[in-house]
Amino acid sequence: MGITLGRLQTEQFDQAAALIHASTNAWYLKNTGRVAFGCEPSGCRLFPDTYHALDAGQCITATDDATGKLIGTCYLHPRETHIGVGIVNTAPDVATAGVASLMLREACAIADASGLPLRLVSSASNMDSYSLYHRQGFVARQVFQDMLLHVPEDPARLSSGIDTSGVRLASITDVPAIAVLERDLTGSYRPADWSHFIQVDHFTVFVDIAADGTLRGAINVTNHAANCTLGPAHARDEASVCRLLAAALPVVAGRKALVLVSPAATTVTQLLYGWKARNSDIHLLQVRGSYTSPTGVQLMTFLPESA
Repeated sequence: MGITLGRLQTEQFDQAAALIHASTNAWYLKNTGRVAFGCEPSGCRLFPDTYHALDAGQCITATDDATGKLIGTCYLHPRETHIGVGIVNTAPDVATAGVASLMLREACAIADASGLPLRLVSSASNMDSYSLYHRQGFVARQVFQDMLLHVPEDPARLSSGIDTSGVRLASITDVPAIAVLERDLTGSYRPADWSHFIQVDHFTVFVDIAADGTLRGAINVTNHAANCTLGPAHARDEASVCRLLAAALPVVAGRKALVLVSPAATTVTQLLYGWKARNSDIHLLQVRGSYTSPTGVQLMTFLPESA
């Protein structure tokens, strides 16, 4: 099979959305018996649309020379401190043809030329993807457990007893402080991501502010047909994450929300277990290049995978 690598064009967004939907659901159906995306393929436009808004022209594509069909995408998110690797998808019927390796090698070459580390979050259950990344020099640095939470229509009973008086909706003026907090805790700096979250309807950002005005933590909530996630979040301690989660519940009332949290954050995980959340997978933060162990508490996400 002849394959040409390129960059995703706006007229290919519908194809890219269908590819994300088909590829991801095929793997989950085969390996877990459930689908990752219950929406129509068009719902997955969320991903190329978001990635284009943040990182236009940065998605590596693979095209079948014989048919002209888009058979692979690898989204890159260049930031000042690193390059994030977003969803890597290949068409289910060519998943073993080395397409993902071709795209990832190009991503590694881009990172090497920039002198920046590559970072990504991938399922520990998918040995094919783990091997793909590890062969290219990625090292698993952090573990996150996926917890699925059925949020009731009236979530007040879940958050009862948690003092959220210091938590409020974020505004664009909070972005510098949020970005600095994330940089100080994790080494990753991405103010444009947080600006996007605050300005786009299907994202909602909350901040946790101490009495002296210090920013203790921030969380983004994604509420979209293709993605319902509590995170990313970055906080100085677990108590702040608990307050942020409690305040965020009404945004996703009546939905099944995903939370990616470190097993070491036992106060947070026990809160979620008390809310009847169930573990569904394990994900790994993998890094190719320099890495500094984080402090504080983080919740990861799949949109955007730029952390």
